[in-house]
Amino acid sequence: MSVPRKLALNLGWRALAVLGPRMYLRYLFNFFYNFRSILHTGDFSPLDRTMSTSPIKVRMNGVKFFIDCQYTDQHINDGTFTFGIVREMYIRNCYLRYGVSKVARNARTILDLGANRGAFSLMMAQRAELVIAVEFNPLFRNVIAHNMAVNGFTNYEIESVFVGGGHVR
Repeated sequence: MSVPRKLALNLGWRALAVLGPRMYLRYLFNFFYNFRSILHTGDFSPLDRTMSTSPIKVRMNGVKFFIDCQYTDQHINDGTFTFGIVREMYIRNCYLRYGVSKVARNARTILDLGANRGAFSLMMAQRAELVIAVEFNPLFRNVIAHNMAVNGFTNYEIESVFVGGGHVR
């Protein structure tokens, strides 16, 4: 992907719409503050680390909710940052493009297989009657529950199970 396209996807109008004006200004400031590190690493992880120090209010397809990046990253220490998921899922809209948002708008039950930190489950909890977050790693259970509670969502279940064949041929 070209650098201008990557910058447009991560810093463009959609970032403003998702983050709102105040958080977007913080996002831009941190982008420029971390610019050298971003060039050095070749990715946005320095920005993601800086942005993951507080809860983020997200506006996505008419739905508003919080994702507590700081709490999540304190409890899931795997070398990645929750704000990176915010960028991927909400700002770059990786999950809902290609018509999925039309289906998701009317879904009554959502099954989030491989829920990870629960970002998709959070996005769907305001619209669906029930969200079932399925994540094999039990460490993610408390993070998902925390972020659901921060938003006042009670229409969810979290299942810590493995789904799959166990190996790839």
